[in-house]
Amino acid sequence: MDRRAFLRGATLGGAAIGAAATGLRPGESKTKEKVDEGQCIQNGPGSIIDRSDDRYSALNRAFNRRFTGNPYEIVYIQKPQDVEEVLEKAYQNDRGVTIRSGGHCYEGWCVNPGLAKDRELQAIIDTSLLTEFYFEERIPALRGCVAVGSGSSNWSLDRMLYPFAGFAPPGGSCYSVAAGGHFSGGGYGLMSRLDGMVVDHIAGIEIVVLSEKGIASTILVTENDTGEKGELFWALRGGGGGNFGVVTRFYLRPCPRSNAVKLSSLSFPWESKTESGLDTDKLASLIKAFGAYWEAHNSPLKDDPSNELFSIMKVNTKYSAPPTILCQWSVKNQSKLGPNDKPDSFTKYIIDFCNDYGIRYNSTIQNMGWLEATQTLNGSGPNRRFKNKSAYMKKNFSDSDAKNIARIASEAPPTITSGLIQIDSFGGVINSKKSDFNAYSHRNSCLSVQWQCYWDNIADDQANINWINSSYNSIYGENGPLDSDKYEGCYVNYCDSHLPDQSWPQLYYLNNYPRLQAAKSNWDPLNFFRFKQSIRPL
Repeated sequence: MDRRAFLRGATLGGAAIGAAATGLRPGESKTKEKVDEGQCIQNGPGSIIDRSDDRYSALNRAFNRRFTGNPYEIVYIQKPQDVEEVLEKAYQNDRGVTIRSGGHCYEGWCVNPGLAKDRELQAIIDTSLLTEFYFEERIPALRGCVAVGSGSSNWSLDRMLYPFAGFAPPGGSCYSVAAGGHFSGGGYGLMSRLDGMVVDHIAGIEIVVLSEKGIASTILVTENDTGEKGELFWALRGGGGGNFGVVTRFYLRPCPRSNAVKLSSLSFPWESKTESGLDTDKLASLIKAFGAYWEAHNSPLKDDPSNELFSIMKVNTKYSAPPTILCQWSVKNQSKLGPNDKPDSFTKYIIDFCNDYGIRYNSTIQNMGWLEATQTLNGSGPNRRFKNKSAYMKKNFSDSDAKNIARIASEAPPTITSGLIQIDSFGGVINSKKSDFNAYSHRNSCLSVQWQCYWDNIADDQANINWINSSYNSIYGENGPLDSDKYEGCYVNYCDSHLPDQSWPQLYYLNNYPRLQAAKSNWDPLNFFRFKQSIRPL
């Protein structure tokens, strides 16, 4: 059996295509009368978890341990009709819902919408059971696409699609992040400089929406749609998770994957009383060197060799870990990588820079298969309390910004034990699309910066949050990195509740926000799907 026949015949990680799935109700009939608590009938264990269930307190949480929810029930859906029932029940009871796929929302809106005084929460709608994969052969406009359930995780997509079909979406490296939220915000990962954002490969989306009369329905929107359906398809590709309805399935155009990787890692020990190492000036010069390379190597052409490279610089705070630089060089044929210990062009550039400027480093360089390298980097880390922020950059750091970031890292107090400013190479093929190609708008940057802080104890919340907010504001100002000749806003998947109300729409969506508002007005006329930073209707 060939790989396409295999995928036609069964879903990977799910039931056979067309097999009946258990659901929340015994039939398809709907009642429009007010629904009493507990009226939904569960056909299988674990479909509905209410407050009386012993599992409730273990399942009402986000990945970020700062956030828990208090819904009447947690519903593990198994088909779109289950979502329809939950939405209508919530509407009839004048309550809200949240939507959770992998649960990684940085601000916990997947379990708590940040509007506790606005309305009670009927349900957390959890899509993590929707993990099927198959080649679509029935819908003419989507033939040849891979159907992916919105609960599918990054790692399950890589592990199942690559061995059987030789491709995988260019998504993120955290293994347990799921498609529902990750794809909806754009979908960005180590292969994006070569292949673009995940949303650039989406040809169709299945979504459950709610009408102005409170009636739920499941619809399919595709790249061939025009009018209001075409606008919804446009908005769902980068417009953020949970703004328009509950996505249950994506249809992806195949994206062939590289087969071999050279993985390089350089670490830079901090200066100590007994040994020389990084100080503020050396770290600032290294930050500038990192940014200069990616500003100079930012071609939108897929055949540009620099787009085979992706690098991350982790500017760890002094009491956290040594700063590090990682580079992944991805190619089709391993012979192109050369000897195991031979560095790629970017890593060689950094090594030469360090040798010229007397910066001490430790290095490891090794060749791997692509899936092996992906597994090596596939870490979400432990569930902790955290706060993250982001910024896109159109050009390299200025001298003053590099010096300030180096100072922030080197002078962070001992209480900041897991803080870092992570700088990713960006652009490449991502920038081959116009900013309104789909709702994902950041198409002119060369660097992506993510500010991160992690801790374990609730008593340390305010100190860590204050540190990262004040550090971030010292670089970008109170309104954040607004679009300019230097910056290009923030990534909606790195959502940040501390961004001001007057600036977050522009930071996340740039000039695409009014068009998103129009789609919101058409497809969520009740503004039912709302949270602290949800798209506001016109």
